[in-house]
Amino acid sequence: MNTTINNDYKEQELSWKPTIHVKHNQDKQKWIISLENILKFSFIKRSENTLDYIYSINPDKADSVFKILYACKICKGFLSGKIKANDKIIAEYTSTTKNKRDEKSLEYLIEYWNKVYELEKLLNKKFSPAEITKNFDKESFDFYRLERCLLDKKPYRIDDFHLKEITLDGLNENFINEFKTKKSYDFTFKEKETITFANQQFEFYKVKALFNVIIKDVEISEKTPPIMLIKILVDNNNDEMYLSEQIFLNEKDTFAIIKPENLEYLKTATPL
Repeated sequence: MNTTINNDYKEQELSWKPTIHVKHNQDKQKWIISLENILKFSFIKRSENTLDYIYSINPDKADSVFKILYACKICKGFLSGKIKANDKIIAEYTSTTKNKRDEKSLEYLIEYWNKVYELEKLLNKKFSPAEITKNFDKESFDFYRLERCLLDKKPYRIDDFHLKEITLDGLNENFINEFKTKKSYDFTFKEKETITFANQQFEFYKVKALFNVIIKDVEISEKTPPIMLIKILVDNNNDEMYLSEQIFLNEKDTFAIIKPENLEYLKTATPL
């Protein structure tokens, strides 16, 4: 990741001055705390140490991932037993089971938006929280792939897929004989893939490996001695066959992993 990107995001964080509005009724028993239109936290004091609260966080009202992440962190702080806004303690109370449950939910939200923010910096593109939430169902699989490969820097495994055939070119007859005699075979490929996230398209380089492939038959599609194009027909009645993939930003990063001696890295991948 280059320094310019880091500095740009640092400046964005420093330039935003969050305005937290605090309102209360005359006897200061009923309070509303809001952050722009992103966060609203309301509570009523029931006694010196107890209160009832309700909150809402609206990603579609935030114009940046950083702001929604900030709102989630602020809200989580309100559930700690001490409500503090604009450097002033507004209320202190005894934490309840509901508090702890809501705190846990916010931890998951913070973890999610933090990963989105890291991806945003890595890809050097500004994401819209509204687009992310609107497209979550159809883009969630791709998000988890990007999280695993780009943030965790690990491959992922896919067990449930159907493969009819594999086409290979630039081979000679020795390979055909080998395919016909071995019980199972592993294959590694490199390709480009366009992935959509936050309603934006990104082009990546991908290494994919097929493991424990049982070959039913080998057909020669094109022959120009000594090189030929072949089609491998795959036996799908095989519970041992699986696919591993690793996504990269840069093509140069694919060269090391595609070497046979590094195949174990892909072989030990786990599902998303």
